[in-house]
Order: sequence, then C-alpha cells, then structure tokens
Amino acid sequence: MTTKRKPSTIGDYLKSIPEDRRGALEDRRVKIRSIVADAEECISYRIPAFRLNAAVVAGFCVTARGCSHSPCSGSTLNTLARDIRRFDQTKGSLHFSPDELLPTALVRKLPLKQLLKQPGPGLTPRVVLKKLAAMQLLDVHFPTTDGRELVFTTPTDYPRISLAHPSQWRKTG
Repeated sequence: MTTKRKPSTIGDYLKSIPEDRRGALEDRRVKIRSIVADAEECISYRIPAFRLNAAVVAGFCVTARGCSHSPCSGSTLNTLARDIRRFDQTKGSLHFSPDELLPTALVRKLPLKQLLKQPGPGLTPRVVLKKLAAMQLLDVHFPTTDGRELVFTTPTDYPRISLAHPSQWRKTG
C-alpha cells in the first residue's frame, strides 16, 4: 500500500498537481508574491499560502473542476462583490478555470484587502493607501463578436510594495 505524501512547500504542491492547472497556479503564485513580497510561503490547511505578520493573507489550490483562490477570510470576497460576480465562489474562495485566469488587478486586490484588516503595528491605513496610490493599473477591454469581453490588465510603472511592519521596510535606492 502506498501513501500519498503531503507537500511541505508550494513548489512540492505545484509538482504534484495536474500539468493543465499548474501554469495557472504558478501564475497565481507570482502575482501574489508581487504584492506581498515579504510574505513567507507556507502550506496552511493543506493548501499553498502566504503568511505575513503571523497571518495567512492568501492561498490557492487545485479543485476538481479547475483552480481556487482563497483570501483566507470569509468576509474579504463580500467587499469585492462587484469585481468577482462573474466567477464561481464559496464563502471563502473564488473559483476559476485555468483557461480563464482571474484579472491581475483582482489578484492584487485580494491580499491587500486582507492585509488592511490586520495591519502590523505602526502600519496605518494612511500608510497603506499611500503605498497603493503608487500602484497604477490599466485595464484594456476588447469586446468580442460573440458578446464576451476580453480584459487585459497591465501595470503602468508598478513598484514592489512591502506591507510589513515599518521597521522591516527595506531601503530602495
């Protein structure tokens, strides 16, 4: 009898999933990492996740029919109802197909919403908003002949944002 080993890292998890979904989750990993660069990668509740200031701020996994993104909070998705209405969802996760990835702007909003709930000591909403103001995204919408709309989100001069405690901020120069 063989037993399936539980992955201990995000890399191990990604190696263990079907190849048709791996690319979508690798993309998710890169995009989450770009917004919470100081987060620690971990496995939490058996799914790949990102932990910052002792709180899990984002996670993702493969599902029976596709992929799932979890903001690791039951209330975060409610605050983004307008942005996520076209995706299947549960109270705590957003489901998507590997063929129809979540928009980049949305992927970046999800961990930020979670981080704003529990900022580190000295990290006020004003400081977070100042960092967010530096981020500019451009959504380009293309209507299709079959009534759908293709949306491409492109960063326009996108800086790395660190939402760690101010004493841990790195000097860039």
